[in-house]
Amino acid sequence: MSLAFHALMLFAWVSLAFCQTTQPDGAPKGSILGTVIRADTREPLKKAWVTIRKVEGPGMTSGVLTDASGRFEFTEIEPGRYRLRAERNGYVSQVYSGWSKILGTVLSISPGQTVRDIQIPMTTAAALTGHVCDEDGDPVQNAQVNAMSFRYREGRRELLPVGFGQTNDLGEFRIFALAPGSYYVKATFQGWGR
Repeated sequence: MSLAFHALMLFAWVSLAFCQTTQPDGAPKGSILGTVIRADTREPLKKAWVTIRKVEGPGMTSGVLTDASGRFEFTEIEPGRYRLRAERNGYVSQVYSGWSKILGTVLSISPGQTVRDIQIPMTTAAALTGHVCDEDGDPVQNAQVNAMSFRYREGRRELLPVGFGQTNDLGEFRIFALAPGSYYVKATFQGWGR
């Protein structure tokens, strides 16, 4: 074989090896690190469940529990736009809201980016309790009870349900995980052919 042929083969082999070692196997992943705290005392909240959800397109939704210091960490995040939400018994569910209080702030993660110092304050939840009785003072079992509050929807102020419960055999109800505030209560019963 000629020297030119060997040189050509060596060039092709080196080029192929170079292409294989420099081809990226995907964009570098990102990370989000933060803390969940009590809104009133600023103390860390352990055992809060924090979820991450991709805003558009198919993507991951996953969750982690905060540690004893209220810290959470998401690693190996594909580049994209995400929302965070924190939940814990006894507290109002809360989206991470740097500026958008309703939908939550969208976090844009670039390839290899680490977003630090995310803080999600959670408010202690309130509960409504009471009894539902008929016109004779007898307890009403299985009545649907709604906590209603004024909210803005499409620019209009409307009275909307924000929590619900059902009465037990004593006519008692309890609606929990409500944000502190003022509520209207509505009870409906559609049993016994009424």
